[in-house]
Amino acid sequence: MAGLWFQSFALTAALVSSEPAVRVDVDGLALPAHERLTFAGELAGRIIDSGFPVSDRGSALVRVTGSERAVTVEALHGTKLVSQSVEAEGLVLQYAAQHIAIEALQAIFGPPTAHFPLPEGLSVEVTPRAQRLRPAAITTALELGFTLVAPARAAQVLCIEDEAKGVRLGFAASPAPCVPDRSVTDVPAAVRAVLAATLEPDAATAPAEPTPPPAPEAASTAQPPEPPKRDPPTWRGGVGLGAGVQGRLDQAEGLFVLQVDARHVRGFTLAARASLAPSRVDDLRVYDTFVTVGPGWHFRFARRFLADIGIAAGVLVHAFKTDRQSDRAVDFTAELPVGLGVALGRLVEIGVQGQLGTTIRSFEIERNSVLVWSRDRVRVGATLWVRVLFPGWSPPP
Repeated sequence: MAGLWFQSFALTAALVSSEPAVRVDVDGLALPAHERLTFAGELAGRIIDSGFPVSDRGSALVRVTGSERAVTVEALHGTKLVSQSVEAEGLVLQYAAQHIAIEALQAIFGPPTAHFPLPEGLSVEVTPRAQRLRPAAITTALELGFTLVAPARAAQVLCIEDEAKGVRLGFAASPAPCVPDRSVTDVPAAVRAVLAATLEPDAATAPAEPTPPPAPEAASTAQPPEPPKRDPPTWRGGVGLGAGVQGRLDQAEGLFVLQVDARHVRGFTLAARASLAPSRVDDLRVYDTFVTVGPGWHFRFARRFLADIGIAAGVLVHAFKTDRQSDRAVDFTAELPVGLGVALGRLVEIGVQGQLGTTIRSFEIERNSVLVWSRDRVRVGATLWVRVLFPGWSPPP
């Protein structure tokens, strides 16, 4: 019933508006306000880059609802509706929603030029270092009633750069080149001031002003600063504890593992592991400690399940002690860990991990010319583990 009501409402809105463009609606997205605005700006930017114009008066609608772990993307025009849901996290969820939205628009309209006359409008162009500022500029321009288009159809250009001298902004009417010649600190306020000055007094969405708009510098100092906008985290760390057994061909022993790792949203992993394999024969106590570090790769499937594989190298410290003597030796070691786990929530994972390892040499301990303890070079082990996750973070630009 709610779906029929939404289609009827959206159809009415589409008939009232004649703007040949796409409208982006993320009001139903359960995110903090500044994250929701960033999500909307990124989505609008991808739609523009794909060739569709974007406007708050658009006759077509892209609507995103859901949370930070799952969203539903709907594209609607007239009686045509394409809808798809996706479950993911962070940047993966954001990119998936953008991809679904563009595919849905293409399913409804085909190539942009097949339906839209591609009106001239405003293009927001940024340098590579200023990409993070583009979503805020896009959402501000949309609030002011501008239709945003790809550079090829731009009648006006807003350009932003972020170089060593700071953030600079410029504006020009095509075909004049856009030169970032204005230093700014508050990008949304500066964009609002520059674009408001270009609006006609009778613009549909621009309120009548008894006095000319303030200069950009005055606007940026008069308005209170907005909450800082942060990109979704790209790295997430964790600490894991594991316990199990390993065998070195003919002997089995206990195995305890402590692992600290950092995972990138695109799958790369960097992990450091410390493993302890104790054993005992009569009064002989042996402690083999493996310390390794290395890269790996992880991926998620079926939302809560994850798998990972890595390769690591380091040192083995072989130490033994009896009632009368003790000694130790150091050797090179390498291992190949493979794991499978399940997320119990946002902060805890459990799973099983197997590993194949080797050292350069084997070890033997004799007493009165009698072999009492030995281990081969190759080892195979398995552990059950629990992993506690840290909040994500992104490196500074």
